Amino acid sequence: MNRTFLKAFVLLASMLCVWASEPLPLTRQQLTEKVESLEKRLADLESARAAKVAFRTYLKLGTSVSVNHPIQFTPLQSIGGGYNQYSGIFTVPYNGWYALHFFLLTKSPVNYYFDVKRNDQVLARAFCNHAAVGQIHTCASSDVRHLKAGDKVWVQSSYGSSLYHGASYDNSFSGFLVYQD
Repeated sequence: MNRTFLKAFVLLASMLCVWASEPLPLTRQQLTEKVESLEKRLADLESARAAKVAFRTYLKLGTSVSVNHPIQFTPLQSIGGGYNQYSGIFTVPYNGWYALHFFLLTKSPVNYYFDVKRNDQVLARAFCNHAAVGQIHTCASSDVRHLKAGDKVWVQSSYGSSLYHGASYDNSFSGFLVYQD
């Protein structure tokens, strides 16, 4: 029993020595400054991780489509910037995973191919089979891809240039940031 007591006493004494050798506690002012500094760092980190990027577009009635050129959709909403309605190109603002989707209607007796491109590389392709006279066909593609800040993304026709325009929102292109790196 004495041996156990002695071990406990030595342990307690060594802990007291370590505690006594530590510097004196911070002053109230120093603690306040430290907390404010940590709160600011936390807010900055939360802000960086909570980047919001989304866009939703449609094709105005009468918009012409040229083969192998970006389709110039008109924005309905654009959060976080990036989509340029004059070029039809979405410039990726942050590295991360993005969901991209387009939906197009054709009413033509020829086959069509529409591509989602990134920096001139095809990311996704949709094929529209030729429509019988009076019929409308849909082309759509949805994809989730890792993109880098500065990448240029757009939809273009690689074959065929006539889209069907019924209601204003029939033809669309949209995207959003799923997860930022």
